[in-house]
Parts: sequence; structure tokens; C-alpha cells
Amino acid sequence: MGKNIHTIDSRVTYRKGQVTTGDPDVGKVACGPGTAHPVPATLDQIAEIFYRVRDTKISGGGYTMGNDFYEYEGMFNNGSPPSNNYHIEQSGDWLQHVIRGYSFGAESPNEGWLKHHCDPVYTSPIGGDFHDAKDEFCMWPDDDVYTGSMGANHEILTGYSGGSVSAPSVYGPYYKRTWLRPDPTPDVVTYYGDRSTFVFYPQVAFTGAASPFDPAATLYPRIFWGNNTWFFGSEFGSEASTGSAEIVLSSSTLLIPIRASRSGYTVNMTSSPKLTVTKWWPYAKPDGSPVWDAETGLSL
Repeated sequence: MGKNIHTIDSRVTYRKGQVTTGDPDVGKVACGPGTAHPVPATLDQIAEIFYRVRDTKISGGGYTMGNDFYEYEGMFNNGSPPSNNYHIEQSGDWLQHVIRGYSFGAESPNEGWLKHHCDPVYTSPIGGDFHDAKDEFCMWPDDDVYTGSMGANHEILTGYSGGSVSAPSVYGPYYKRTWLRPDPTPDVVTYYGDRSTFVFYPQVAFTGAASPFDPAATLYPRIFWGNNTWFFGSEFGSEASTGSAEIVLSSSTLLIPIRASRSGYTVNMTSSPKLTVTKWWPYAKPDGSPVWDAETGLSL
């Protein structure tokens, strides 16, 4: 599927779609802004997302919101994420979570598969022992291999649990809450943990042709962004967008209209949420040399 990818093992299911903000016809799924399939993508972008992306990093997503009682300011520490795909750690008052796809539980009974396809075992500060994937076969793990929380799929979760009078200092999103009322004391500031989750569901809708592989077809991947404090993404209604999320691939960027909402609050975006691909599966040519650069995702 896509340029230079040859496999009979599908990671994507295709469904007939219909561009609509209402209910689609029977047997079809809704596509376009305000739906679970918000924007079109090329076949090569679909192939990169589902077959070539190995690792990603979230950044941005700043916002302000408030009412008569509270004022919120959301922020993101843009440091480096942990090197291991499964990482939960107590950091001062904060419990940090950074969990990406392609991590596998070391207690899986199929030790031979883990040894052959994964990096050596490591221990998450909280959560147990895991292996991270080292080759493309980990996108299709055996049934007796236990996946980490994000599974053998392209998903990423990052954030904190807890609260403090001081802001966290390591990678991840958080927000500052200011109490505005005079009782008991005005302008009391507390920091709280936030969490961002990004998912490419392995589902693609298509319109304009009888087959998704027809050059006349338009493809709409299912994409989700979520935030614990408020919601942004395509699955929460069809109101006008309040900005765009950026999905930065090897040589192109998808812009996803987003709607930020929380009942009783007015949400204003201050920086675009961004998912940047940082590593790619290289695959191999018949002579063993890589098809793509693992650090840039560009064809070799």
C-alpha cells in the first residue's frame, strides 16, 4: 500500500463515506469537519500514517478559558519525552505519564517473539517491565504478546496527574487555575495535571469512487485529539472550529479543524496542538538496505 510498501497484512479498514454534518445515508459514515473523519488525506499520507510512523511527539495546545469563578491557562512543557515508550514516574508532586504505541509487556508468554522483534527489557518507574519494538513486525504482534496501554498501534498519551502550588518542569501538558472570587481569598493560583491523547484509528472512509484505491476516490482517515480539561478534535460536534491541529509528517502537514469546548466556559486557543513524527520504520529493499530514512522519513 502506497509507494514502496508491499504487504498483504492490512492495518486499515475502509468504509464508504459521505460528506455531511448530519446523519449519513445507511451503510456510510460521515466525513468532513465536525465528524470522526474530518479532513482528506492522500494515499501516500495514509500509508505513512499507518505503516511507516514509528514514534511521535506532542507539543502546543495552549489555551485560556474561564467563568465568574475561575480562570484557566493551559500550557505545555516542550522538553524531550522519555526515551522508553512506556513511562510513568513520580516527579515531585506530579505523576508524569508518557505512553506511546509499540510497547509490549515483558510477562508475555511468547519470549521468543519479544527477543526477536523487540529491544531489551526495561522497567518503567511505575507500571512494570516492558520491551519497545525494534522492527516493523511489531505492528502485527502475535496473539500471546501483551501490549502496553497504547497497544500495537499509533497512539500517544502524555500528561500529569495531581496538583501543586508550583508548575511541573518536565515534558507534558498542565494548566494554571486562578480563583477569582473574594471569598475566601482572591487570585489563589494552583497548578493541575492535564493530559493529551492522540489516536489515528485504523479506519478510513472514502468518497467519490467505488473503491478506496480508485484515483478518483477521496480518503478521510479517522483522527482523534482529546484533552482532560476540555475537548478538541473532530468527534465532539459540528460547530465552527476554534483553530487547527497540525499533524507533521515527513514531507507534508495535515491541518485538522478543531473545536475546543467545555460546558459553561469560553475556550480560546493560544497555540495550535501539534503532533510531529520523530521516527519512521525504514523497511528494507531486497539487498537489505533501507527504503526510507528512519530519522527523516524521506525515501532513500
